[in-house]
Amino acid sequence: HKGLTKEEGEMWKNLYEFYKDRCACFSSNIFFNNKVTYMEAFKLVEERCAFLLAQGYKKGDVIGILAKSDHEWVITYMAITSIGAIALPLDVNLPAGNYPEMLKKLKAKALFISDEFKGMVKGIKTFSVSLDKSLEKKKKAKIPAVKENDPACYLFTSGTTGTPKIVMLTHKNIFATAWSTSEVSYMSEKDVMLCILPLYHVYALDACFAGPFARG
Repeated sequence: HKGLTKEEGEMWKNLYEFYKDRCACFSSNIFFNNKVTYMEAFKLVEERCAFLLAQGYKKGDVIGILAKSDHEWVITYMAITSIGAIALPLDVNLPAGNYPEMLKKLKAKALFISDEFKGMVKGIKTFSVSLDKSLEKKKKAKIPAVKENDPACYLFTSGTTGTPKIVMLTHKNIFATAWSTSEVSYMSEKDVMLCILPLYHVYALDACFAGPFARG
């Protein structure tokens, strides 16, 4: 594999370092949509980071994502976690009435949405996940210090029955699992991944995004 050894894979302190290192290592590789490279994607991540910081969001703020699973979802997730905010991916198949309660329970400060959810959630600041919007191209993001055991993501999960429960993942939970499972699965930059599962599931987040991302 191109890149780091297993031991070196523990060098990252947070997800921003993980994203930056992998995008530099595989800069000219295709990240998604058969055309966007790793370095081009990282530029979009930094522009969304700069947008969030300019809006006043900071480390520890909870920011939701209510959008279909695609490249815009991935860029948004990367940007939220890069600034030390906590991503809250929401299940797009729930009745609309569930979302306000979920967002309130975790005191979410903002919500990124795709067009089909526009106007569905009231009482919270919403931004479009579209890469034509919600970007700051003039100012460079000043990324705050984030530790590996800081929370990166909250997920509502209930298995197959019962009331959804909140699960927390740290920065290291995500990049360490991505690195180790991609190694065991023999992922390499020669592979092309098709993601069928929704990215608000932790399995898909790791197996279809973070794991393949780690290996280019």
